[in-house]
Amino acid sequence: MNIENRPNTKPVSTWGLDPMFWTSAKLFVGDLHAALPSDSASVFFIGTHVVRTVQVVGIVVSVDTRSPKLTV
Repeated sequence: MNIENRPNTKPVSTWGLDPMFWTSAKLFVGDLHAALPSDSASVFFIGTHVVRTVQVVGIVVSVDTRSPKLTV
């Protein structure tokens, strides 16, 4: 990936100063796919923030109810 396509990223030495680096961000799946991965570590860039851990959240669109299975 070219540097022109990257957002305004921070140097690795200052990642720990960003509060988003130490917290778990709640993201939708689409936001997680849009995040840019880092070349040097297992972190993602979301805007100008560095995110290390995420919780994937979503919207429940349907619930299938199942009858209990009985064995005789």
